[in-house]
Amino acid sequence: MRRAISSLKIAFIARHSKLVDGVIPIYVRIKGLGKPAEISLRKYVNPDTWDPKNGKVNGRGAEVDELNEFLDSVRYDISQSYRELYREGVELTSLAVKNRYLALDQLEQMGLVKMFEYHNVREKGRLADSTMKNYYTTLNYIKEYVKTEYHKNEIELQKLNYAFIDGFEVFLRKYKTPEGQRPLNNNGIMKHIERLQKVVNLAVKLDHIPKEPFKMYKKHMHQPKQVYLSSHELESMANVELDKDGHILVRDLFIFGCYTGLAYIDLQALTPADIVIGIDRMLWINNVRKKSGQPYKVPLLPLAHSIFLKYQNDKRCLHRGACFPKISAQKVNEYLKEIAQLAEVEKNLTYYVARHTFATTVTLSNGVPIESVSKMLGHSKLSTTQIYAKVVDVKLSSDMLLLKEKIDNRKNVEKSELSDLKKSK
Repeated sequence: MRRAISSLKIAFIARHSKLVDGVIPIYVRIKGLGKPAEISLRKYVNPDTWDPKNGKVNGRGAEVDELNEFLDSVRYDISQSYRELYREGVELTSLAVKNRYLALDQLEQMGLVKMFEYHNVREKGRLADSTMKNYYTTLNYIKEYVKTEYHKNEIELQKLNYAFIDGFEVFLRKYKTPEGQRPLNNNGIMKHIERLQKVVNLAVKLDHIPKEPFKMYKKHMHQPKQVYLSSHELESMANVELDKDGHILVRDLFIFGCYTGLAYIDLQALTPADIVIGIDRMLWINNVRKKSGQPYKVPLLPLAHSIFLKYQNDKRCLHRGACFPKISAQKVNEYLKEIAQLAEVEKNLTYYVARHTFATTVTLSNGVPIESVSKMLGHSKLSTTQIYAKVVDVKLSSDMLLLKEKIDNRKNVEKSELSDLKKSK
């Protein structure tokens, strides 16, 4: 939208609410072009000398003159930025003038796809490879969505709004995945939205856009049914007879996971240096989760300890300096399904079931406090661990039986005392 030159309004504001050490900061506000934009001038003034009506400093002296000259120069430069944009035929907004004044036009022009690519370059090496793979997948969906719905290869960050985000969700829900590929479920879609939100938040932090467009959008995750092994099923998996080397290795890795709670990426990265002697003189895993960077400590329970010792001198492990041979997660999950059939475990097993089993059957069901389980799993929030606590029906039943016994015992004691009291009378 083109506006006349006279539409531009420039005002200087000193904020009394931000008084620090006897001075207040000065801002310049650009108005008259839709939503106002502000710039912190990184200049400070004594509140008693500030003239809010004229937007300048009252008084005499070199410092006063210098500050007022600076404000005049800011007003002139902002006006010049406005005139340049007007001559170039650029859409005239307060934010556009602000970005031209700050020489941030490149940021103004940066699109979502470019921003996403910048994020991926920035985070590569910081995030696990598996996590980065998910960001690349989300970016591909974003590209396809923009091309399908907007008929172009890029969309300006300034145009991101609730309608764009909601439209992306609808696009994913209708998306037809290639034959042989699993269709997107609700939680998978929400994960793509979550990654988009992280990239958009980065754009906000870098001043590419003035506000976070996700403010009105609400993600709605469905709580998945947690699959874990019962004590009987865990025993069946540990003791089933196997004759294939690949099956034996995968079963060992799985059982190790059931008794340590390690995520697969952490299991594969585990080295002998990560196994330390704890204050109880027992062996502990002391490491940091690859996914979140959260530290965790887990004692090596007897069965996990024996599996660790089994591979201590394995050439494949020595070659890569790790505790266990390298094998892909895809192959692990493939073999687990075959092992489950042999063990007569009628559940769809993946390696992640081992982490669920540690949290539920091995720890929470045996009375380990949820706070301790949370630390061993490397969770940053207790609420994440509470998901596991909800599925431990056996533990809940056990707790309620104990409570019932206590109530019954108390009633019996009260009856006995009452009976003795009557006899004494």
